[in-house]
Amino acid sequence: MFRPWKPIDAELRCIPALRVCQDGLAATITWEQWHKGICEFRMRIHFPTGVVAVLSVDESIHFAAPFIPTDAELTADDSTPTPWPAWISDVNYRRPHYSSYAEEIYSSVVSYYIHGDDVVVLLDINGVDPEITVEHFPASSPDSL
Repeated sequence: MFRPWKPIDAELRCIPALRVCQDGLAATITWEQWHKGICEFRMRIHFPTGVVAVLSVDESIHFAAPFIPTDAELTADDSTPTPWPAWISDVNYRRPHYSSYAEEIYSSVVSYYIHGDDVVVLLDINGVDPEITVEHFPASSPDSL
């Protein structure tokens, strides 16, 4: 099951603009929140290694794409408003999708599911926590996000 993921301690808006870049076993997601033509917030979520799989699909067909979590697999709690843009799986929830050999070589597969404005991304990562960098933040207030 997937639960809401809060990569930083700030309220996140739904449908962020996402860019996904993969380089070998590294992956980077750039997450931007725009309002009235102004980028109010940008963060970089970088996995320096550990990529098992990256799946990105058009937002308009994500509900029919294979391996994308269904609404029934997304479990929210009372502290998270829904819809929510980012979700994380329990450790090794999706590891069996990759064969019994994968279960031997991947020690800790964690899945990240992020729903953007035009793309939905599912990353399965083995044994690495993301490096998160806030690259742009308005001078106003983090609460305005």
